[in-house]
Amino acid sequence: MKNFSLKRMAQVMRITSCQNYKWFLNLSVAYLLAHFVGQALIFYTVCRSPVVEEWYIDSRMHSATGAFVMISVFLILGGISFTFEVLKEKNKRIAILMLPASNAEKFVARLLLCTVGVWLLNAVCVLLGDGLRQLIFLWSENPLGSALPSLWEFLVDRGTAFVQVMDAPFTAGHNPGWWEAVFALASSFMTYSFFLLGSAVFRKQAFILTGLCGVAITMAVAYVAGMVAGLFEYSYTPEEVNEFLVNVVPVMTIAEFLLGVGFVWLSYRLFARMTVVRRKLF
Repeated sequence: MKNFSLKRMAQVMRITSCQNYKWFLNLSVAYLLAHFVGQALIFYTVCRSPVVEEWYIDSRMHSATGAFVMISVFLILGGISFTFEVLKEKNKRIAILMLPASNAEKFVARLLLCTVGVWLLNAVCVLLGDGLRQLIFLWSENPLGSALPSLWEFLVDRGTAFVQVMDAPFTAGHNPGWWEAVFALASSFMTYSFFLLGSAVFRKQAFILTGLCGVAITMAVAYVAGMVAGLFEYSYTPEEVNEFLVNVVPVMTIAEFLLGVGFVWLSYRLFARMTVVRRKLF
């Protein structure tokens, strides 16, 4: 099948979801527990205190927002690491290979389930985790309302700041500008696709192993960059350094975007070459 069909892709998504409903259910429970535990640990001290000032409750709400964001980042990266999780057993690989759809349709179906699907699942678990925390802590005498308004305020503020940055020219040391905003997006895309590639490479514990590889690569790059920067530390004026940063940020942005595209392409190539019996690399 050489033609890409949205209808066949949707059928693949439906079939794989039905075949692995228990796995998706377990994943949903794990995501809900992660958000609930994060909220419970933050608000537990408030519940145990007889009298709590309003400013302290507000600070706990901001801490809860930070927990929502931090946990969501890990869960979303974990989600993309699960793209090939259901293909690691022989019987499930046979089930995928036997589906009447092209490799591209199967790959995009899995990618959507582990990207858009995981994003939606995480959002639902944020809502349920906040509600479950309020329900469990009903016995508290202190007012423990929802942390969602604080989270929404955080998201709106960050979104507004991002738009404002996009409208400004890039000047190193003075204004980040839209190139640095695009650089942040390219970095996020590259990281996301790196975990996708890790899901295709590692047979077990893809999230942990990919994360360790990412930390090792980041430390190596930072060490080399520090050594190179040290060689030119006293050779250039601050104005020349700023001019260099203005020029290097667009280059790094394009490089990271191309790396991200390369990671996605390599992930697809590994998926397309999948066989029933796999060689045990890891």
